[in-house]
Amino acid sequence: MYFDSLGSVGSGNPTREDIFKHFEESRKRAKKLTDILTKETPRGCALVAGALLDERLLKLVQARMIARATANKFDSFFEGHGPLATFASRTHLAYLLGFIADNVYQDLCVIRDIRNRFAHSPEDIDFNEDKIKTNCAKLRHYMRRRVPDNPRAQFIFATATLDTVLEYLIFDSEQAKTPADGPEEMGEILGKQRDLYAAKLSGIPPTDGH
Repeated sequence: MYFDSLGSVGSGNPTREDIFKHFEESRKRAKKLTDILTKETPRGCALVAGALLDERLLKLVQARMIARATANKFDSFFEGHGPLATFASRTHLAYLLGFIADNVYQDLCVIRDIRNRFAHSPEDIDFNEDKIKTNCAKLRHYMRRRVPDNPRAQFIFATATLDTVLEYLIFDSEQAKTPADGPEEMGEILGKQRDLYAAKLSGIPPTDGH
């Protein structure tokens, strides 16, 4: 599978060494992705790129959720007709919750539009089609590569850059914790709060005298 061959970096509490290692692995990953997309047909390039970024967004959103959000019983939330089953819904949620910046959001939306154009066209189109070419020119994450007049190169390099950005955001994310997932101290605090509330209801002062 394409995405398995690209590799990935786990999240956690990264050290300085972890971050440098991640940057080096990201560079290699971007090169692999660029090679894969370059070898694809125009339609294949757009579909593979869209599927890859869609998967990255899912991992980013899940990385910011509580750990149990990835349990099997929640699969329907992320698959089929679930509320987070589409590229669009994942993009919008990641943006609205502040996980991605404006320019990342805008480029993801452009790439999704290009992907959809290829996916739903019965014609044998390529990146020089007027609408697709215009959309590629809107992308901002390719500009460092200096490929202003090549729409397919713009698309590929923007995809590779966005993949690197999303991969780092996943790497840098820590899953949220509910009290049930948190440290024992949190359980003790909640227990005291519960006792205080119960004492108020019953009119009996708490045993610790507070």
